[in-house]
This record gives sequence, structure tokens and C-alpha cells, in this order.
Amino acid sequence: MKKFLTYRVLFSALLIISSRVLAQQPVTLTLRINYGATAKVFHDEPIILTVAISNQAAQENQQWNKAADRRLKQLDVLLNDKKINQEDYNKQKEKLIAGKKPVLTHTLGTEAIPWLQLVKWKLGNAGTGVETILPVRPLVNPSSDAVAVLDENGYYMAYFGISPDDMTKISAARYSLTAMLDKESSNVVNLEIKNETMPVSVSENEEILLKMGQYYWHLNDPVKTIYYADRILKKSPYSLDGLSLKADGQVLQQSYLPALENYNKAVKEYYKLNGAGSEPPEYLFSMIAFVKKELGQ
Repeated sequence: MKKFLTYRVLFSALLIISSRVLAQQPVTLTLRINYGATAKVFHDEPIILTVAISNQAAQENQQWNKAADRRLKQLDVLLNDKKINQEDYNKQKEKLIAGKKPVLTHTLGTEAIPWLQLVKWKLGNAGTGVETILPVRPLVNPSSDAVAVLDENGYYMAYFGISPDDMTKISAARYSLTAMLDKESSNVVNLEIKNETMPVSVSENEEILLKMGQYYWHLNDPVKTIYYADRILKKSPYSLDGLSLKADGQVLQQSYLPALENYNKAVKEYYKLNGAGSEPPEYLFSMIAFVKKELGQ
């Protein structure tokens, strides 16, 4: 009897989850600015915007259906163990089967008009509420599929950016920024643009150099990516960020042997700093594997 009561509680919980799933939209957008929820930048400092999309409703409906299948198997055990009668078994099985949710696929974009070109932006001045046009451009590296097939497994990410020159065209202020796609809106991120441009002393800061290099890597510009990596390495020859950034730029140039050397250097430096038992970022190993494949190793 105790198992059967527990089962009824679990079934009730599934019904509650189901009501929440039905209220969800087919497209879920997540927005990040400079890889976080907020950014405070100089007036000539580029920003990177990351938009991730998925079909949360399909994912949760699939989880619901899998949970229902597990409950159906539990019902069979209860019936076989004579801990539930046939009438209750039939009723509960019917409810579970009838309660299964459709896992619908939602498709965005075409080969001619990729989904990332459908993303719109809303930039509002936090003080006045006045909206401003945002000079955003898609960043091509890494690329995303043109067509987003949002089923229970579909997850897509695209990068956008504002160049240093375009940043100077936006008035210095605090802003709230939202991405919009297919009538759905993302979470809000906060952007503060300073009045002053980047001082020379700050421009040599390793964190700033890394941000600049990452922006140009996303823009698929290997020359500027390596330029900022070299500036980091001039200051700190064993910098993990500098080594991996330079290797990333060399991959863009298809200079695979130098890239492999720098990725391996980055791994060695990581072990020196963190000990032999530590685990370097998976990114380094995945790029080493990619480069070796390109080299036929």
C-alpha cells in the first residue's frame, strides 16, 4: 500500500509539472553580454553579445513523457506483485498515456535567411527609457547553422558584436538590452557605456587585450587576433590566455603546426600552475584534437 500511495504522489507531481510546461513558449532565448549579465565598457571598447536558443517546452515535454514511461513500468511491477488491482492499474495507465505531451519541433530561418539574421534588438536608456538603434553585426566565428531545428535536442548559439568605432556612436549612458526572435524576448542584460575612451595605460591591461583579441577572433580576423595575443605574450610570455588566443588566430590562418605548438604550451603551463593532477580546460584538448586531425596525425 505504501508503494502505491507513493506512486500516486509522483503521478500528481507530474500533473503539476505538465501545467507549467503548457504555459511555455516554443522558443527560449538566453542573452549574454561579454559572456555575462552586465558589462561596463569604455566608449570605444567593443562588446560581444551571445544569443542561445532552444525549445524548452519540447525538452520538458520529453522529460514528462520519459517520466510517464517510467511510471508505466512501475505500474506493471505493482500489478505483477499484486499490490494494485486490475481496475486501478487500468485507470492509472489510461491517465498516464492520455497525459503524455506532444514534443513539437519549431524551425527558424532558411538557407537564404539564417535564423541569426532574424534576431532583433531593443536598447533602452535606463534613465530616460528612450530606445536607441543598436549597430550590431553578426560575428561569424564560431558559425551557427542557418536553419535552427528546435526539437527536444535542438540548441543553437550565435555571436553578435559592436565594433570600437560603432560604440563611439552610442551615447554614454546606462542601458537595458533585450534580444527578440519570433515574437519571443530574451532576458534583459545591462550595459553601461562610459563617457571616456580607453586610456593608453588601460589598453595595455591583459584583460582588455584578451577582450579585444576575443572580439576579433569572433569577427574571424586572424591578423588582429594574433596581434592582441602577441601583446599579451610580450607582457607575460607564459600566459595561458595569450597562448590559446594566439593558437586560435593561427587556426583561422590554417597555420596548424604553430597552433598545435601553442596549444600544447598552454597545457604545459596549466599543469605547472595547477599541478599534474589538475584538469586543463576541455577547450584546449578539443582544439588539439581538431588540429591533429587537420594535420593528419
